[in-house]
Amino acid sequence: MEYHAAQKSLTRIEKSIRSFPGNIFARFLSSSAGGITVASALATPILLAGLGAAIDYGTLSLKSTQLQQLADTSAMAGAKELVLIGS
Repeated sequence: MEYHAAQKSLTRIEKSIRSFPGNIFARFLSSSAGGITVASALATPILLAGLGAAIDYGTLSLKSTQLQQLADTSAMAGAKELVLIGS
């Protein structure tokens, strides 16, 4: 008996919440459409952060390679100068 009374009370409360115009939260809870939208909205920042990290790592790797080539070229040029001056 108490279960049915509590369920009727809950049903009355749900109806009053859902009947209140402008209650966006109640409409959101009762809606079953747009599930993919919520999943996309939650996944997009994570995917963008991963993409940004990949781009930053690629740029860092490229700059590191360029700096190493510059250092190698400078060392070779310095060694050639020393050989020419020494002879």
